[in-house]
Amino acid sequence: MEKLKDFVEQRKIFIAAHRGASGVAPENTLAAYEEAMKGHADMIEVDVQMTVDKKIICYHDFKLGRTAQGRKPISRLPLKYLKKLDVGSWFDRFYQSQRIPTLDETIDLIKDKAYLNIEIKSNKKENNKEKARRIYEVVKRNDYIPYTLFASFDLALIADLKSNDPDIHIAGIKIPGNDTPASELKAKYGIEAFIVSIDELTPELDKDCKDNGIYLAVYSVDNWYELEKIKKYHIKTVVSNYPGTISNVINRYFPVTI
Repeated sequence: MEKLKDFVEQRKIFIAAHRGASGVAPENTLAAYEEAMKGHADMIEVDVQMTVDKKIICYHDFKLGRTAQGRKPISRLPLKYLKKLDVGSWFDRFYQSQRIPTLDETIDLIKDKAYLNIEIKSNKKENNKEKARRIYEVVKRNDYIPYTLFASFDLALIADLKSNDPDIHIAGIKIPGNDTPASELKAKYGIEAFIVSIDELTPELDKDCKDNGIYLAVYSVDNWYELEKIKKYHIKTVVSNYPGTISNVINRYFPVTI
């Protein structure tokens, strides 16, 4: 598999699966990642958290309760306990065997098949720099740095990672309501891409990214109507909960692109 940098430069547009194929399988599970690859997603987007014993797992929320039983923060629980939790039944009983995957397990599943987009979340109650460093170390240990994009709303956090390893790829996620131009964020933090909600796409934002060599990604694009809405923009990455559906119709909106 070619390096992410080369892949992005050569493709006009590609698909990233949001928390895996989270529209058809429980988010951030191996089942969702498998479905994403079956649906021809080029990149798998995952959310990560750090356990009390400093292990990195794929889980969106800071605490249990939405997709797994419990109420405690992930950061106060050990991996051994978290591995016992059912994170599939909330979606469908068919997925009751799904457990929280570690980042190592995720990379092992997708290696040489898909690129990885890791969203690093900041939390005032955690040591975010340590968490980011340990996430980086997992990717490094698995030899997946050339195939990984580190993304965050906290641009200082990922810029700090890049200062220690200039070879990593970083993307900023637009804070809703914050209209700081992506070009300013690139100058200050060194971002290569800007990830934006479909509801906040504007011609001005699009032009700023295009004029300043910043790749533009948009989330979440799940149907033909949303594809129709974004086709006038210079989108590099379509982030979708339904990558299989989008891959089947995207050429109608972006002819001869993939």
